[in-house]
Amino acid sequence: MLSIDSLVPGFDRALADVPGATETARILEESVGEPTLAPHIAALVRVAVAQKVGVPYARWAMNRIAERQWVGAEDIFLATVGTARDPVESAIVKASVRMAVIRGRSHAAEFGMLSRLLGEARATEVVAQVALAMLACEALAAIAPGTGAAARRKAA
Repeated sequence: MLSIDSLVPGFDRALADVPGATETARILEESVGEPTLAPHIAALVRVAVAQKVGVPYARWAMNRIAERQWVGAEDIFLATVGTARDPVESAIVKASVRMAVIRGRSHAAEFGMLSRLLGEARATEVVAQVALAMLACEALAAIAPGTGAAARRKAA
């Protein structure tokens, strides 16, 4: 998922340990079908979501993945503060941050705005990217060095 397993050893196992996450990730990835968002936009969404809801390890991982997709340092920085240089990309990043923050509550306003801007299929893909990033952040929190499940077991 999101190429994290190639960067973070044990990510797939940590994701499997989150109840329902593996199946949810599969469904989200299938819901997108053939991706239409440019990879760098998806990376900006993941960086912005991780910045808002992730532990430092998740933020680090999402930033490294963005770098692997040739996203520049300035664009990564802007995503961490919830914006982007391009107006459309900025709207996507801002909507992604709002979706991540409100979590289980309605995303109707953000989805409606994105649908008008991008079309329904691409807006659905943004929502799926936000949800996938949030799942990844949860799994990364469990295996984060010094704060993950292994560290908690050692402390006990």
